[in-house]
Amino acid sequence: MVRMRRVTLAIGTAVSLLAALTVASVGAAGGFGEGTGTFTFDDKSAQVSLFNSADLSSEFVSVDRSLYLVKPKGGGTQTSQLVTILNASMFIPDPVDPNAPPVFEGFGCWVIPDSAFVISSDLQHASLNVTVDDTTPSCAFDSVVPVLSVGEGPKAGGGGGGGFPLPLTITATWTGNGVLTSSENQGSTMCLRFHTLNHIKGQSGISSSAAMNLSSAPAFTATNSFGSVSVNHVVLQVNGSGVLSPECGGKGKG
Repeated sequence: MVRMRRVTLAIGTAVSLLAALTVASVGAAGGFGEGTGTFTFDDKSAQVSLFNSADLSSEFVSVDRSLYLVKPKGGGTQTSQLVTILNASMFIPDPVDPNAPPVFEGFGCWVIPDSAFVISSDLQHASLNVTVDDTTPSCAFDSVVPVLSVGEGPKAGGGGGGGFPLPLTITATWTGNGVLTSSENQGSTMCLRFHTLNHIKGQSGISSSAAMNLSSAPAFTATNSFGSVSVNHVVLQVNGSGVLSPECGGKGKG
C-alpha cells in the first residue's frame, strides 16, 4: 500500500501536451516563466478511491485539468501548458503474506483529451471515459512543475506506468451530495528574482457516490469508496524578472 501511494504521488505532477483551455492576458511570448504577465485559468479535478478492507486491495483514479510549466524530456523549450492528465493505480497484495510481492500492481499517468473529462457547472456530476494504449502520450518529462508550486524546486516527471495490460479503458462517475465547500485565498511565491502573486477562488464537493472501472485490470470488489470534485479559479501575476531560473526548476537566468 505504501509503495503504491508513493508511486501515485510521484507521477501525479507529470504532463505532456497542450490542452484546449485558454491562458488569458499573458504579458510575454513563451508563457509562464518566460516573462512577466497575468494568467487566468480554471483548475478542474476529480478523484475516486476504492478500498477493500478485507484484503487491503485498492484502486485509485484522479483526473486534473490545470496549468503546468513543462520542460520536455531530452531537452527543448520549457513552456506553460494547460493539459488534462489522468493517473490510475491498482494494488492487490498477496492474501497469504502481505510482505510478499503483490498479486497485482499497476499504475499509469497519461495525457488525455479534454473531452474525456466533464464536470457539470454545479459540481454535482462528473464523468471520465477514455481508452489509453501504447500511442497515448505518457507523462515523461525531466522537469515538470505545477505553476502554483513554483519555487519549491523541480519535480521529477514519471513515465507511462506499468502493470496494466493495454489497451485500458478507464471510466468513472461522480454524483454530488448537494453540498459545496467554498474557499478563497491569496499567496505569493519568491525564488531569486522570480516573484508571483496568486488569488485562488474555489469550490469542492464530496461525492455521495463515486465509481470507476479499469477494463483490463483484475476483478476488484470495494467495501469503501471516496470521491470528490473541485474547480479552482486562479489568477496568477508574474512579477520580478518574469523568468524562472534553473535553481528554481526553470531554464532561464533568474
